[in-house]
Amino acid sequence: MATLTFLELVLIFVLLIVASTVLLGLTFWWLAPSQLYNSYWDALGSAFFTLIGMPPGYLDPAELSGRFKVAVGAAGLFSLLLPALFLGAIVFRLFVRLRIFVLKERPTLTRKKVRGTEGWYLAIRLYSSTAILIVDIDFKVYLRMKSSNGLLLSNEEIRVTNATWPIADTHVPYTLYLPVDDGDLDANEHLISLQGHDLETCESAIIHIRGASPQLASEVNETHTLEVPLDLIPADFGGVQVLYDGRGPDWVGWDEFEADRPLQ
Repeated sequence: MATLTFLELVLIFVLLIVASTVLLGLTFWWLAPSQLYNSYWDALGSAFFTLIGMPPGYLDPAELSGRFKVAVGAAGLFSLLLPALFLGAIVFRLFVRLRIFVLKERPTLTRKKVRGTEGWYLAIRLYSSTAILIVDIDFKVYLRMKSSNGLLLSNEEIRVTNATWPIADTHVPYTLYLPVDDGDLDANEHLISLQGHDLETCESAIIHIRGASPQLASEVNETHTLEVPLDLIPADFGGVQVLYDGRGPDWVGWDEFEADRPLQ
């Protein structure tokens, strides 16, 4: 449900109304006294108005009997439940995010000193898009490698230099650094493999993120798929002047989040 857009939810609601009207119209036509409806279309109209909470006066359950009374009562109950379910779906969709973290579309091949170790790294930039505080975040990265016949995929775990993030504030960027080993770069400093895994047989990288939300007393657990292009050249990612006010789009450098700049 959280993956559906508002328009998709509305469309599903309308389709449910249409399908329910058709089925209920058939039920009314079949069970109602013969003198009540002149045609199926009369029964269909009666079913529709009952479903939207405006039943005709002659469908007063107190004045009916038998199975037709049960059908009218069930239709009246459904007319209460369907809007409630739709409203619940909308509220759920508004407040529940399928993806909390947003990743930069392309990783960056860069040279940095990370936690005391200077070297080449594949940098993956991301940030939390929710106003809810996320803490104790752990990251795991896997490469999905094609087999020799190209039909099967194996998940190869990749080392991450800084695989933990204590607190993810809204829109504050974080960078995962994946060490690039000797032999991963060609003579022109182009990335051809990652930690010995040939990128030509790499389908994608999977970033698994696990954390906790103290405000909701719940766990955050999500995965993201990222392509590792073969045309990466040495660069640096753009800098963002973080103000910790949760308004990332207003920060200096935010519009350059997806861009790379020359490596210095």
